[in-house]
Amino acid sequence: MAKKLIPGYFQGTSQILTFFSALLMFGLMNIHGAFIPGPKDVISKFGVPPREQTLPNPFRVLNWNIYKGNKENFVVDFQYFLDTEKPHIITVQEMYDLAAIKAPLKYFENIMAISFWDQDLIATGVLNSSTFRSLKNHFLVSPGTEPVTSTPKMSLITYYQLENSPPLLVANIHGLNFVKSQDFFNQIESVIVVLKNHLGPILFLGDFNTWNLDRSNYLSQRLTYLGLKQVTFSPDHRKKFREYPLDHVFHSEHLKIQDAKVWPVTSSDHNPITLTIEIKKI
Repeated sequence: MAKKLIPGYFQGTSQILTFFSALLMFGLMNIHGAFIPGPKDVISKFGVPPREQTLPNPFRVLNWNIYKGNKENFVVDFQYFLDTEKPHIITVQEMYDLAAIKAPLKYFENIMAISFWDQDLIATGVLNSSTFRSLKNHFLVSPGTEPVTSTPKMSLITYYQLENSPPLLVANIHGLNFVKSQDFFNQIESVIVVLKNHLGPILFLGDFNTWNLDRSNYLSQRLTYLGLKQVTFSPDHRKKFREYPLDHVFHSEHLKIQDAKVWPVTSSDHNPITLTIEIKKI
């Protein structure tokens, strides 16, 4: 005897298939409710692209792990640094795709590399913003993932035009955190491959999560061997784990640091870094 069809069965099946098709469009969902983007969905852009393309000399930079804007007064502090420091380039870690965070950046070119969408489908990752149009950009997914959430970390590479000079390469990284040292080393090496092939000025910065001696030494030794210099701060208010700073700025010999400051704040678990950088003649 033929089985009786259950009313609404095919409609329900269709809805389920549509739901899973939507997940595939976003990427893969892991068991912790995070949606990992596919390669075509990593880059997200917003804001009004500026007309001007050539960076001034000197230029100003703001780097900050913003803790997803979760702390009180973040928006007020963020707007303050935009208004007073007037950065030409902003590099953000733990960017969170919320209107309140994006609003102050309306007239910037904003390029976000998404690590994952959370269970509310809000994207998080790293962000490179500028008041000048970039030439090109690409992302690097960390070779390993965080052990509990199974989510990757991102590095975002952006190139900016300079006057009478090869382009400036800006590499913004959020380092892997709760992983074995070799996974962290592999992530750094993936960025170094890109840096080695660039003939112009280089600025490599972000939250490296260098919370022990092995990580700190490896990072310093590898980038020194590459010819990059590390920016020092006095006073040094960078976020530290024990005595190890987590945030760093490295630059090639083509760049001269005129001013470098770390600003103590309560609106994130990291303190923002501002830089004024001169471009040397090549």
